Amino acid sequence: FQEAHLLSERLEAEGIESFIQNTSSPLDGLVAADQVKVVQVLPSDGSRARRVAAAFEKERNASGETAA
Repeated sequence: FQEAHLLSERLEAEGIESFIQNTSSPLDGLVAADQVKVVQVLPSDGSRARRVAAAFEKERNASGETAA
């Protein structure tokens, strides 16, 4: 969940509006399984957003951080 918010903040910093789907699940924090959070952008921002997301993931992997 935290990783989706960090990515969304990064996209916003790059001028790309984003929306996190499934942010108010009643199961957040109550189940051991991973829950999917989808970060959505406008189709017109898709190409830029993919580049930002790839750089974000590369940085997270390089620093040893994992999905939260």
